[in-house]
Amino acid sequence: MSELNIINNCSPTLAGLKTGNIFNYEIQHGEDVYNSVANFNKVFKPKGLKMEVLRIKGNVALIYLYRTSALCEDLSSNQAKEFLLENNYPIGSVSSCLDKLKERINASQEFPHEIGLFIGYPIEDVKGFIEKGANGSKYCGAWRVYGDVDAAKKKFAIYKKCRDVYCSIYKKNNNFGKLIISK
Repeated sequence: MSELNIINNCSPTLAGLKTGNIFNYEIQHGEDVYNSVANFNKVFKPKGLKMEVLRIKGNVALIYLYRTSALCEDLSSNQAKEFLLENNYPIGSVSSCLDKLKERINASQEFPHEIGLFIGYPIEDVKGFIEKGANGSKYCGAWRVYGDVDAAKKKFAIYKKCRDVYCSIYKKNNNFGKLIISK
């Protein structure tokens, strides 16, 4: 797994603008993705980030990079707790919630849409997708919007600008560690 791959997929999380990002990573022949994740976590941990493998299917790993403090905050809101309880998630432990998410991802062919809560999507958009499906959204950008379209468009623009700036800076000086903001 390359630093540029992480920057392309996770720069808003690296910059502290977003709770988390998920991305598919094609595992190269003979590569130990768990070892790669462990090595990145040595860099991420002091900055308040963590990377996990959510699933491996064939030669594709579903990778999750997140800010631990932001995830704790997101999952501790009353709305999030209520929603997670309704979907049989354990409340009170982020690691237990992540274990449940992994279990749901690996047990079903259908992707568990509550993952939006784990990557910083507004709860009204997560619920909107579950209740109305793709055709019921008001707008589609980085995710489908069912709530505040203007706020979502601003976030989409910020995330795109962040990725563009991070890619440009990395290509110029190749210093991955300096792109990771501590929070």
